[in-house]
Amino acid sequence: MNNKLVLRKWVGIAALVSALGGCFLDTDPPPGGAAAAAPPAVGDTVSGEAFLGPVIGGTATLSKVKTDGTSEAPAVESVTTTAAGYAFTKTVTGVARVCVSGGSYLDESTGANRNNTVTICSIFNSAKTGTKVYVSPITTFVDEVVKGKLKKTPINSEAELDVTVTDADKYIQGVFNITTAIHSIKPLQAKPTAGNEAKDDYKMGLLLGAYSELVKDYVARCGGDPHAILEGLFKDIQDKVFDGNSLDAAGARIAATFTCNGATTNVPLGAGTADLATAIDNYAKTDSGKAMDADKNTTTSSSIKAAVATGEAAPSQVKSLPSQGLIAIDTANNIGYVPVYSRSAGGDAMIAVVNLAVGATTPVLATVTLAGATTPIASNFNLANGRAYVMASDSSSNLFVYVINSVGYAVESKIPTTGMTYGGNFGGIIVDSGRNRVLVASTNNLGVLDISTTPPVWKQDSIVSTNGTDSITFNSVTGILFNSSDGSMQVIDTLVSPMAKRSFSSPGLSMGTTDGVAFDTLTGMMVIDPEFQDFSFVINMNELAGVTAATAPGVKVDGLGVTNIRGEGPGGQAAVNVLTHQAVIVDEFGENLKLLQMPTIALTGAPNTTQTFAIATTVIPKGLVNGVETQLGVRGDPNSVTVDPARNFAYLLADTQTNYHTFANGFSSNLPLFLVRVDLSLPVKGASPTHPTLKWNPAAAAIRMP
Repeated sequence: MNNKLVLRKWVGIAALVSALGGCFLDTDPPPGGAAAAAPPAVGDTVSGEAFLGPVIGGTATLSKVKTDGTSEAPAVESVTTTAAGYAFTKTVTGVARVCVSGGSYLDESTGANRNNTVTICSIFNSAKTGTKVYVSPITTFVDEVVKGKLKKTPINSEAELDVTVTDADKYIQGVFNITTAIHSIKPLQAKPTAGNEAKDDYKMGLLLGAYSELVKDYVARCGGDPHAILEGLFKDIQDKVFDGNSLDAAGARIAATFTCNGATTNVPLGAGTADLATAIDNYAKTDSGKAMDADKNTTTSSSIKAAVATGEAAPSQVKSLPSQGLIAIDTANNIGYVPVYSRSAGGDAMIAVVNLAVGATTPVLATVTLAGATTPIASNFNLANGRAYVMASDSSSNLFVYVINSVGYAVESKIPTTGMTYGGNFGGIIVDSGRNRVLVASTNNLGVLDISTTPPVWKQDSIVSTNGTDSITFNSVTGILFNSSDGSMQVIDTLVSPMAKRSFSSPGLSMGTTDGVAFDTLTGMMVIDPEFQDFSFVINMNELAGVTAATAPGVKVDGLGVTNIRGEGPGGQAAVNVLTHQAVIVDEFGENLKLLQMPTIALTGAPNTTQTFAIATTVIPKGLVNGVETQLGVRGDPNSVTVDPARNFAYLLADTQTNYHTFANGFSSNLPLFLVRVDLSLPVKGASPTHPTLKWNPAAAAIRMP
């Protein structure tokens, strides 16, 4: 009988056993995670299973691990994997490794039988593990972290090796929001019993399905070896960050590569984060995903995506929001820092600390007084140090940056931005965590706050003049800041001193009064949106050219229709979810919200309309004012819209005044202020408020602020 028939028989038996109570080979672990494995007795042997799908006909090899991380030769034993997994007859003591290569498996994403071309491994301590050791891409990440650590920090003892393995396992647990030793978890790729949707075995099953989807996506993109992207990601995680880099034999950083279209190519910056998040969502739509209830169990999938996007393995480009906004979001803890119209007892401006969890009964957790400030201008959050940075001005137009510690929500520093003043409009603040700095924009200036020390140090000698900073965005990979400035566009290189400024245009595009702008830092693409018009532009900033005047190719993307109230719109504000490569476009002082698909990979030349298009448009929810559902307009100038990439929510500020006003007007007129949340995850393609039949009514809420 061939492997495919054996595998189908195995899958059928497993399904029958699941229907009879879910037990097969191993007893079910308790709710909350896999069961803690009992240490083996002397003479016990290791057995287990290998998963891409269950790998049949592969070679499983058991080896002792040396203190440099390599496997001793010869191996202790090699066996062939069957439908029941593998079982060794010989024993090993101390740190050991099981690797599986070859064979075939039933691919969860496609439902087809696929030959295995990748080697997957599991590293463990035989004195601590039970007799079951499972092997998968996730356990391989643990093994690669161990190898990376030993390249950088050589060791000499078995005890140190044991600690290294334990630390690596804990690290990968955090990367995927898992709480049990990775190698001890048998993946569950079936519908969980009620109440067990967040168990580690279910999460592991969902991750295996997602990596199957990721393999399928890269086969479509690259052809050739279907598992090349997995090999690339195994290299990528050696430095403990999915950043497209690996380590050489001496522990120095080198590019992580894989084979794409027959050529050696760098692993894309977003492969381990953005592409995995997309693969999780896509797997949920497959037959196998639906059989797991992955399409319904979005809470668990969101928890994995949040860990991937905000944890230690996420590159800074994913953790830092690339555009200025009024709202700072701690995406790891789902907390927002929101400027409000209310004043303190002493008349100072305030920030509300908001629990962003959907359905939170008491969303406002605290208010923070910005002593001496009258007008909050912009905010951003740094996941690397757990600080919110809020720019505000006083009654004399002096600018300050307030540093709020996420532990206790207290202002720990107030930094004067000497040499810059506030002209009553515009401005922004963007965190560049990888370089330990914050870029601070006043009405017509740009400067740097050094956050490598406590308290931070303002670099007055960094200040350069700019065009009006109505909308700015920053590419943390290239160090380029783009200033939209109502059509007088600028490219500013922030990595030279003094910062170099160039005017910008895009050949063949009449861009008009450009306003909202945002980078997708994982692909190098940029969206820019004009005021007053229902269209946007996507620019390939990877091909930025020019010495005195910069150009880059782009494409115009028409909208799908808008409704009144438009305010200064349609459009005018923009933010990008770098995990989905989608842009959200919002009116200034209007009600329209549009979702735009951007290219998912770096391109050569201009994007085209098959890669870039308007997905759907809708209107923001109304707010409850004195018990009455009331039309709201989105706050703009400076932009209020921002995105939580991990949960795919757009956030913005709105009030009942749907024409231009400054933030200070909110204080004087006592407008009701709302924090609006819109779920971007399930758009109806082609939907528009003006379409006769297609409607997109995303889950949304207008949360009243103090």
